[in-house]
Amino acid sequence: MVRWIVGGLVATVLGVACGGKAVVDSGPGVGGAGGTSSTSTSTSTSTSTSTSGTGGGIPPACQVETNESPPHAVQFQFVNEGPETLYVRETCILEFNVTACADDYDAPLALTDQCSLDCIDEPTGCIDCGACPEMGLAVGPKDDVLRPWSGVVYTFDTNAVGCDCHYTHDAPAARYRVSIPVYATEDAAIFNEPPSHIAELDFELPPSPGPIWVPINP
Repeated sequence: MVRWIVGGLVATVLGVACGGKAVVDSGPGVGGAGGTSSTSTSTSTSTSTSTSGTGGGIPPACQVETNESPPHAVQFQFVNEGPETLYVRETCILEFNVTACADDYDAPLALTDQCSLDCIDEPTGCIDCGACPEMGLAVGPKDDVLRPWSGVVYTFDTNAVGCDCHYTHDAPAARYRVSIPVYATEDAAIFNEPPSHIAELDFELPPSPGPIWVPINP
């Protein structure tokens, strides 16, 4: 079973392929169709001492010493070590969160540009995003799901013509936490019901060589 979601509404017809982007000419000074989300704003691209690219120092307990330059790319390997098939939720991308120690693991970092324009580009129009399927991805016993994170995060604003746009920041070397909702049934994942549990793991950037192993079974 697969559902499609557009702007929070379930749909059965697509105007643009899943996760696709179409530029809509907004005209001078007129906002067109925007991106999918805009929950925080920033006009700064400084990342030297920030956990999310928005400024602020890293507390000593959250610091990680390294000579490596960012971005620090990561591979998360979500592994089912239990005897029962479990499910995770996917809507164009796998739904998991990364939070920062420096933020007391509070607000999830924005790991994608959320189908928005780059704020530093000359504005020519807004992006009309395609629909995403709502899926329950099965993870059988001893099976796993591998997903990358580029090691960059995003903050959001609106550009001169009123379109949603983003700034890109390198996530600095520090301590972080990855968490993923886990569901007992496919339908529970598809319809975004309360998960059976949340699997989480603390990790550091830059990571050790190889994927970060994240058990998702209870």
